[in-house]
Amino acid sequence: MRFSSAYLLASAGAAAGVGAPAGLQEAHAVAMHAWRYIALGDSTTSGEGLGYGMVFNSSWTPLPKVDAAFEPDSLQQGLDLEGTTGQDILKWLSPCDFEARPDFNKMPTKYKVLNALLETPAVQLGLCHAATFWSAPANDLGIWAPGGEACHRSALSYPFILRAQLKAGSHFSSQSCSGASIPNGVVAKQVGPKPESSAPVGPQFGNYTLGDINVEFDRLNPNLVTLGIGANDAGWAGALQYCIVSTTAKAIAGALSGTAAAVFTDFASLAMGLLFGPEASTSWQDGDCTLANPGPVAGSSLAALEGLDESIAEVVDWIYLHKAAASQRQRRLGAPAEQVEAAGLTVLVQTYYAALPHGDQAPAFADCPDVLMFSKANLDLFNEFEDRLNAQIRAAIVLANSANSQRDVRELNLEAVFSGHELCSADPWAYGPSILLKSLFHGTFKDTSGPGLGLINAVAHPTLEAHAVFAAAAAQLVSTA
Repeated sequence: MRFSSAYLLASAGAAAGVGAPAGLQEAHAVAMHAWRYIALGDSTTSGEGLGYGMVFNSSWTPLPKVDAAFEPDSLQQGLDLEGTTGQDILKWLSPCDFEARPDFNKMPTKYKVLNALLETPAVQLGLCHAATFWSAPANDLGIWAPGGEACHRSALSYPFILRAQLKAGSHFSSQSCSGASIPNGVVAKQVGPKPESSAPVGPQFGNYTLGDINVEFDRLNPNLVTLGIGANDAGWAGALQYCIVSTTAKAIAGALSGTAAAVFTDFASLAMGLLFGPEASTSWQDGDCTLANPGPVAGSSLAALEGLDESIAEVVDWIYLHKAAASQRQRRLGAPAEQVEAAGLTVLVQTYYAALPHGDQAPAFADCPDVLMFSKANLDLFNEFEDRLNAQIRAAIVLANSANSQRDVRELNLEAVFSGHELCSADPWAYGPSILLKSLFHGTFKDTSGPGLGLINAVAHPTLEAHAVFAAAAAQLVSTA
């Protein structure tokens, strides 16, 4: 029995604490022949963030301005921060959850300045209210597709939705994994940032030259592949996380003076070094994360884009070489012609959506917490990165098709269908950075099962509404293949 995509969406949505997006209740299967479909890619393809069931709070309104002074002059300068850990820092950041936080009087002196800052009415009320911009996670630990827990692979992601719209008799497998890049996940096994707690996964496709091909890929011999890769090859997730922390820390430091400024700067430098490496302990003070001064982390990401087109094109080359070899093997074994379909392989290579706002000015944090402390110069850097990344991907598609006129490599343009739903729009289709406030200030920072620190991975990733539209765009392309 084949279920409709609407039924699959509603069932999966109920399990994850979310419903099917409006307009999909009457979705119909795409009228075409049966497909053997495999999805390869990173967190966009896997559905990172969907498992938590967060929903945008469309009724959210800014708070009236609250003025309050902060003068912790009694605190001493030069407090010793040696030996502090990242977990120590997170432990004390809980101004919206008073019962969970230890007694202020028992707090180490080096943290009192930070908590005194957070507990002023202007800051505390603003941060606590900003943390309601998105609903609290329905599932702190996340609900993921069976077998996809380590990869944060969701049954609500666009490959699963597309599969539900394909003709009965189609076969499907998603190998996509949050955090994947070409060398770390697609052509070789993926080793996450916490290899001691999770075994390597993959490879999603494998190394054709070495004959090391994913067993499921080889078995299915797909005639439809979606490939969403590139952002992690340039280290963009880490760069965005760095810029979120860097700009926020610099804004807070700039609002302080005297003892408070000195102690907070020491604290922030320690945190930056722990999270992003020794160089970051000083670079954040220079006002980086702009095109004029990208800084060491974002600058490395921009530089890493060079030559990405050739790397992506090589993966597509290998996929087509494997298809030809697998089809020949199936013929020799006497497989029916309809199972071979030697000439039939369509590869949809996705370009990325632009999640962050565009415009002449950056929205104010009080009006849109998802912009955090980003300036227009910061947003210009992020959007320039997206433009350069997509240019590399489009160049890869041209390279791949130019290698053989029989190939059918197409762009799955997520940017076009996402446009108008950036963060700070009336209907955002990406989880905003303000969910980090939810994680830190409301204690919902529990999911450490996947590659990273749980909810922090959801930032800037597409919502269920976006995945539904991505699937529709893919279905339109497939219908003409």
